[in-house]
Amino acid sequence: MKNSSWRGTPYLALPFLLVGAVGLARAQNVISTGLTAKASLNTWSGTRTLDDAGPIYFPFIELEGDAKVSGGWSAHADGVATSRTVVLGHVAPVAVPREAYVSYKSGPLRMRLGEQNISWGRADLINPTDNLTARKFTWLVPDDSDQKVGPFSLSTDWSWGDHNLQFVWQPLFRHDDLPLPPVSGFQYVDLGRTTSLNAAAIRYDVSNSDMSWSLSYFQGPSKWPTLSAHPADLAASRLNLNYPFERVFGADLERLMGKWVVRSEAAYNLVDGSGSDPLGSRQSFFLGVLGLERNFGEWSAYGETAYRHTFDYLD
Repeated sequence: MKNSSWRGTPYLALPFLLVGAVGLARAQNVISTGLTAKASLNTWSGTRTLDDAGPIYFPFIELEGDAKVSGGWSAHADGVATSRTVVLGHVAPVAVPREAYVSYKSGPLRMRLGEQNISWGRADLINPTDNLTARKFTWLVPDDSDQKVGPFSLSTDWSWGDHNLQFVWQPLFRHDDLPLPPVSGFQYVDLGRTTSLNAAAIRYDVSNSDMSWSLSYFQGPSKWPTLSAHPADLAASRLNLNYPFERVFGADLERLMGKWVVRSEAAYNLVDGSGSDPLGSRQSFFLGVLGLERNFGEWSAYGETAYRHTFDYLD
């Protein structure tokens, strides 16, 4: 696949440049700074790139930096690095940022600018409303949440009491990376864009001790690619990956009832061109999740069920 414009060592340096810039600009008012580094030696029986490579041994480094200054300003950054390209999905050089943003808070207002993970949804594991972060499914990391990387975003929150209203704009595009099987005689061509000026989202959230819920809306190019196999492309030995524009209407709910917790989440994905092309379009769909958790003191049990309905289906 074509390399993403977000890859490379300079972007791992960007988080710490941001932290340093804020600290230098307001050095006389620095409240606190911090830098955390974690290093480990990992081994995996195989990769997540659908090949026969393995076992894999590699060092893995995680860096995280924070700076807080007076006037409500702060900065945060974190990234990962390793010695094997296959660990981060054949990224070369093998260093990738996950987040790098500056933040401002004043009373009920909070603003963040930069690469940031904005995770929506209250259900466990499957989150139909979580459309603002990109996932790197080829990464060799033990926790699925560590696969998330933050697109460049402007996020604004306004809070009052138990209520919060959030607006997000994502002018730069960062997509999911999927493990794709090799196809003899063909090459994958990634048609991902670098900008997404029409990508935006809004969420109204209410949180308290007994029940929390939210309503949300997202519009923009899907971060999950669609495989297009038109005759002209096949004749040129191409398998295109495109990212259709979608509109997502979502809601979630969490209710505490004694030792029981109910979590539910649902979203209707309205995809442009749904059902118009059996070789290259994605269908609109509804995805709902319902989970129930029971607390038994030091341990708990959880079950979840999901329902998906596809519209405009083409066989």
